[in-house]
Order: sequence, then structure tokens, then C-alpha cells
Amino acid sequence: MSVRISKFLSLVLRHEPGRLASIRARGLMKGARHHVHLSADEATALRVGGRRGKPIVLIVRAREMAAAGHVFYRSDNGVWLVDAVPAEYLD
Repeated sequence: MSVRISKFLSLVLRHEPGRLASIRARGLMKGARHHVHLSADEATALRVGGRRGKPIVLIVRAREMAAAGHVFYRSDNGVWLVDAVPAEYLD
């Protein structure tokens, strides 16, 4: 499927000290999940993240990632998925 990409917001929850610093250094990785989950807008990211605590929203430069060859998928419920988000694409 061809997808027009502008930018996506990624939801990141901070559960432990130093997590944000680690994410900024290493990027977002899927861990035990099949993909990294991304939201298309800030309101959605805040709503989803608020279910498990205080969310921290990071902007993912998805257009640049796609241009570099990273493949994005969109689930049936509108969640954007990617294998990983390297740190250089996080704002």
C-alpha cells in the first residue's frame, strides 16, 4: 500500500528513571512486540498513553525514515507500525 507520510507522533511512557535518555540515545525498539506503535497525531498519542500513566510524546520524522527505506504499516484500527525508530529520527 502506498502511504503519504507527513509526520507521526510516537507515544513513549516513562516507567523508570533514565528511560527517556536511553530512548534518545538508542531510539525506539519493539522489544517483545511485533512492531513499534505510532499515533498519527498528538491528541491520540496523549489519549492512548494516558491509559498507563503520564505520557511523553516524541515526534518521529517518519517522512525522512520512509525516504531512507524504513517501511511503515497501518493496522486496521489506524495504528502506524514500524520495526524500529532509530534515534536520529526522534525530535
